[in-house]
Amino acid sequence: MLRVRRILRVRTPDTLSLEVGDIVLEVNGRDVLHIDDVASFTSKSVRLTIVRQGRQLELDMPTTPFCGANTRRIVYWAGMYLQQPYYTVLAQATRLASDVYMFAHFNGAPIEATAYQGNTFINEIAEHPITTLDDVVRVIQLVKDQGALTEFNRRVGEDHSLRSGTMPGRDVTIRTVLLNGDDAVKSVRTNDLYFGPWQLTRGPRIDDHWTWEQL
Repeated sequence: MLRVRRILRVRTPDTLSLEVGDIVLEVNGRDVLHIDDVASFTSKSVRLTIVRQGRQLELDMPTTPFCGANTRRIVYWAGMYLQQPYYTVLAQATRLASDVYMFAHFNGAPIEATAYQGNTFINEIAEHPITTLDDVVRVIQLVKDQGALTEFNRRVGEDHSLRSGTMPGRDVTIRTVLLNGDDAVKSVRTNDLYFGPWQLTRGPRIDDHWTWEQL
């Protein structure tokens, strides 16, 4: 038998069916002896026999499609790779500060110059609250200095050198929450020339292709 030790913060039908402390005795009438007995199923739901607070219960629990749990969108900005937090992150996070998770950064990017620690939730950019990736895209457009980038490119085109003034970008404050729950604040100088924003998206089906878009 298995005991439920923790419930992921993502709200799906399967996480809403069980509670911490539940003991799983059977799945579809078969004894549960090992974690592999509940690892994967091909049906849309399973029949669970559990013990909850001393009472034996029968539950019909929906399963979660594996492809639906994969990454479907990545936003890149200032050297940061951002996405929705995946299941293992939700299992480790002390608190879920937002639905925007920085899982990696580009070497030499503006964010690396701040000695930034990856694996963090972004909850504010330039004093704008961040909850979703759509919020990030909206704020990117607000802080992007398109005029400076256009002028920089014009000057480079005229004298064929990079001695054309300050690299286009802005100083931006980013507030984050680490996996252990600690808050962190960093000031980043963006670089709109070499680290301009873009995003990758794909559809809900497992065989859908990725689509690249400049932001």
